[in-house]
Amino acid sequence: MIFWLAALGCALSQAAIVRSALRARAQRPDGTAAPTRAIEVAWTVLPAVMLVFVLVFTWRRLHPMASFQLIP
Repeated sequence: MIFWLAALGCALSQAAIVRSALRARAQRPDGTAAPTRAIEVAWTVLPAVMLVFVLVFTWRRLHPMASFQLIP
């Protein structure tokens, strides 16, 4: 149960971060140039991809597949 709550929390947080990166303005309020949208999206998606890898490896570690044995 704790695992799924943590996974849900990470997914919701990442969705909020992606949403804010996509809705970011091209220029900051103080007039300085902001990074390009592609860079913003890349720096937002990269942690999401890494979280997916952590989820997959954690799932595999918690639920190992049955090993197959050859019968002679």
